[in-house]
Amino acid sequence: MFINSKRIFHTITLSGLIALSLTACDQAGTAQQKIAYVDMSTVLKDSVLGKQETEHNQKVKERLLSASKAAETQYKEMPVAQQEESRRADAVIINRQWQAEQQHARFVSIKAIRDAVEAYRQKNKIDMVLTADQVLSANKESDITKQIIGQLADSHIDYGRLPEITTKDVKQPATQNDNAAQDEKSQPKKG
Repeated sequence: MFINSKRIFHTITLSGLIALSLTACDQAGTAQQKIAYVDMSTVLKDSVLGKQETEHNQKVKERLLSASKAAETQYKEMPVAQQEESRRADAVIINRQWQAEQQHARFVSIKAIRDAVEAYRQKNKIDMVLTADQVLSANKESDITKQIIGQLADSHIDYGRLPEITTKDVKQPATQNDNAAQDEKSQPKKG
């Protein structure tokens, strides 16, 4: 009888350990992180915010093209060699400004999306939100793109002022005769 009670004690202890282990495994399953993802390109394309960025970029483009046309009218007053040089220099400046304006607008848009995602994450007690590019496989319920687009529906983004582009008045370069006349005027008169 003593042997049987020892065996029963070991069986009960072993059963208890197994039950405890299973309970711990079950609790670990409920403590998993809640993860979601957002398709940023879809948010940028389909949200009100994306449309605002497109409109802003169109206004910037119009402003830069207007400055380019204003400069074109002044090229006519320049010698041919200077016209080409000025066109190239102005094209570089306008293209750089265009790229900088687009990058700035995208930065502002991405920041607004991140702020919306963070607010959604906190409100819905989500531990982590990834971009769709980072996800190899997930349940469709983990995709919160539509919810973020909805959250941005009433947003209005301030992209800042449009660029100010001015052109200088171009004067014909002085000829040798003009320089000689100028030198005569600047000489003190003998009298």
